[in-house]
Amino acid sequence: MSAVYSLKTPSGTVWAAVGERGAILIAPPPEVAARDSAPKWVLADSGTESWLRDLKATNGQWCAVGDAGAILRSTNLTRWTQIDTPLAADWVGVVRAERAWVALSSRGWVASANDNLTVEVLPPASSGPVFFTCLAYGNGRYIAAGGNGVMFSSTDLQTWSPQPLATSDTVTKLLYAEGRWLAVAGTTLWVSVDGQTFAPHPFGTTSPMCSIHFIRSVEGRPALWMAAGYNGAALWSTNFIRWTPVPSKFLPVDLHDIRYDNGTWIVVGNRGTSWFAGGNPPDLLPPASYEKFWSNGGVPRANTNSSVFVDVLALAERDNLAIGVGSPGKQLRAHDGLVESPDDTGITDWISGIRYAAGQFMAVGDNGGIYTSTDGADWSALLPTYNHYERDKGYVNTTAHLTSIDAGDGLWIAAGERGTLLRSEDGGKSWPRITPPVSEALYAVRRGTNGTWLSVGENLLVLRSSNTLNWAATHYSAPTNSLSNTNPHPFPIYWEVCDPVTTNGPLHYRERLFGRALRSADYGNGLWVAVGDSGAILTSEDDGVTWKARSSGVVEALHVVRYSPEGWLAAGDDGVTLFSSDAVDWNRQLRTARATLTSLSLQDTNWIAGGIGGVVLAQSRTLRPPFSPTYELRLIIQYNFNSGGFDAVLVWPDGKTPAVLASDVRLDGSFAQTHETLTKQVGDQLVARVPIDPAFPRFFRLQEPTPYK
Repeated sequence: MSAVYSLKTPSGTVWAAVGERGAILIAPPPEVAARDSAPKWVLADSGTESWLRDLKATNGQWCAVGDAGAILRSTNLTRWTQIDTPLAADWVGVVRAERAWVALSSRGWVASANDNLTVEVLPPASSGPVFFTCLAYGNGRYIAAGGNGVMFSSTDLQTWSPQPLATSDTVTKLLYAEGRWLAVAGTTLWVSVDGQTFAPHPFGTTSPMCSIHFIRSVEGRPALWMAAGYNGAALWSTNFIRWTPVPSKFLPVDLHDIRYDNGTWIVVGNRGTSWFAGGNPPDLLPPASYEKFWSNGGVPRANTNSSVFVDVLALAERDNLAIGVGSPGKQLRAHDGLVESPDDTGITDWISGIRYAAGQFMAVGDNGGIYTSTDGADWSALLPTYNHYERDKGYVNTTAHLTSIDAGDGLWIAAGERGTLLRSEDGGKSWPRITPPVSEALYAVRRGTNGTWLSVGENLLVLRSSNTLNWAATHYSAPTNSLSNTNPHPFPIYWEVCDPVTTNGPLHYRERLFGRALRSADYGNGLWVAVGDSGAILTSEDDGVTWKARSSGVVEALHVVRYSPEGWLAAGDDGVTLFSSDAVDWNRQLRTARATLTSLSLQDTNWIAGGIGGVVLAQSRTLRPPFSPTYELRLIIQYNFNSGGFDAVLVWPDGKTPAVLASDVRLDGSFAQTHETLTKQVGDQLVARVPIDPAFPRFFRLQEPTPYK
């Protein structure tokens, strides 16, 4: 869950929380007020599959915002109305202004929606390449903040002034309370009286915090502040100087938002986490009672084809059965595209790779773990044996973190950190180590149907072998001296929605360096395709000997690529999925969940994607090519982060009639482009983008459409 909010009503306090896949949970007031009982959450129908990022309420109205243009309004929490907006933006924050809701997008776009559901596009908070995460309002001032300590403020929603914090951390929460502005950024709380000058107050913890809320001050008692963050961390303070931990007896999942109302604390986080606390605040309890402060918040399990409890880092299929593994001790089983409840595996480490071949599933993971199962239900750890010759050669059991495994030609090959390559000829009983030609981490190993093996990894490395004994690098990009020079992202990269230094997650994900690695490879139709960080896509037409870079059109890391008879499917950070029929031109698919997707499996007629945070997606095997557009267009103006200028963007729904956009006859010369050269698919829409040159204004008219053939 992403955010939690509350609203006092005549019958009591109503709670609501929003999160991934359009989830909205509501907790109506209990029939009998009881501070020692957890809220009874009910799943509401939001009418959207977008990840909802923020939620606010006032005067009986609720507003939730999220990805893919989602702005929802409700007066009763059970029926939600989608507010149409000309900006198909990813909204990250919402506040209530005088007579309207104001929403902020991740790219700084701002829009307001009044009670009549009329939307007005306002000047952006920033026109630069910045990444926003939150919005707050207080004392006549709006503040927007995000990655690298970026912060802008406005008093009229027309002019925004930059006032960056002196930090490279991401601001994850803004709050105005008790006459102060608070900004949570990593392990530091930034405090301001005027909303312009902020002073740092360290939390004194290694776990970054995500959110903060408070109990109001009363005469003789200061306000009490409580912050929550990664790895289940929760802290309280009455002065911003000394912070005291409030530990939890629950799993150390990442906590995204916290709120206090009417004697109750609620905190929400990953995997459907909800914690509840009532009764005395922590400053009135003896320290020995801190571990009993939190209770389980009782969020119901999802009843859809997904799970909010198991990270799925790898998928393997056998007939109509797919097994998804990742989180220690858990796995998901999918039959015909339907995902069952998580099973126990008995495996205590993270699993990062799985493959089915020769009548058995084989999985690999942290600390050199190798596991096998014949039915995908009962797992056994392999204890490799080594003869004297192998011991003398150093072929001993490895503790390297293994990331991938594949099989073919009667062999199993596992890959991992520090150039680790292990080879088994006896079904996994022994694993001699192949002398690696490199020391870079390897993130994937794959055997092509033509018999060639590839392994890809750090520094855009590609290793190739025809016999699995001798490997040669056919592609490599030497690292630069500074990681910051290799990472094109203008904002931090997250493990789920937290910093990569978190102790939650498999080690090879937790410790990776972004911007330099290939993460996956696959073979099909005579081509090798490798994908990786920063949207990198490489293709090879000569069996992996030489490689050509392709444009993906995205900057997100791509973690997995798979081939099917229809073409290539790649997936990665932020729910990005790309499809290509030829591995040259890639089309972004409709995003159904904003999660890190790390695995793909083709099961009969369904694609199944697994990811961090337990997201499991299933969709038809038939992927969508670019549609032909109709001529019902709307014109909006968007900032182009690549060119630094503005584009005229024309958006229209799916259709079967092509349209032509042409310049007005008042201009010299001719300008005409068909939809094939002018448009691309964004989500479930087609977008035409035309650069605007301030020195040469253009006027556009739409020609009559020609019949579709």
